[in-house]
Order: sequence, then structure tokens, then C-alpha cells
Amino acid sequence: MQQFSVVLKELRLWFESFKWYSAIRAYALHLLFGGLGIMFLYQLLSVVMPWQSLKVLNTLFFTIPLLSLANLAFLLGVWLTLISPNVKYLPYGLWGRALYVIFPFTSISLSSLISVAVYAFLGYMLFKYTATSYAEQSRISSLDN
Repeated sequence: MQQFSVVLKELRLWFESFKWYSAIRAYALHLLFGGLGIMFLYQLLSVVMPWQSLKVLNTLFFTIPLLSLANLAFLLGVWLTLISPNVKYLPYGLWGRALYVIFPFTSISLSSLISVAVYAFLGYMLFKYTATSYAEQSRISSLDN
């Protein structure tokens, strides 16, 4: 876990070299869970709404690329949360993404199970990392910057 803490510190220094980082680092959790929420909203609406409304859903989530923006916001939120003091919330975001991948529970395939396993494993490893003293040291050093 010590090597991972050093990698996160160097990643934080690299991100701080960009001008845009200081403008959006406060929105890390908003991007993470907002993107996840929009993805869940699409899945929920596609299951609950009648088939006549699929044209409206396609317009909202694909013509206006709301689903693609949600995916990008989630990924950016993952990277920003990974180097922020709020890294303790990232495992829940990764587990939420695993749930999103398998959500309708109707078409479970090997590829979806593999991606669920990857997100769940990464969430578990981050959860273990946040329980160590290295995560607390990393959190304190990120608050100093």
C-alpha cells in the first residue's frame, strides 16, 4: 500500500501542474456521483417507461450525448477523487458502476460479469487502501496543498 500511496502523491503533483485542475478539483465527487446518477437514470427510464417513449430517450441520451457526457464525467470524477482527500468515497462509486453495468439483470453475459468483477475488485482494493495509515498520510498531505 505504501507504493500506491507514493503513486497517488506523484499523480497529484502531475495533475496540479495543469491549470484546469485547480478549477475543477472541488467538483470531483459531483462529477463522480453525478455521472453515475445520470447513467442510472437512463437505465431506470429505459426499463420503466413504455416503448413509445424510446424516441424521446434516444433524443435525450444519444442525440444530445448525455450518456456519453455522463460516462466521461464519471471517469474524470474517478481520477479527481483518487487524488483528492475524499478518496474514501471512491470505492462506493466503483461499486455503483459495477451495479450499473449489471443493473437490468436481464441480459447477464460474460463480458458484463468481467467488467463487474473488475469494478468490484478495484473498489475492494481501494476500500482496503483507505483503511490503512498510508491513506491518512496521503489525505493530510493533499490538504496541505
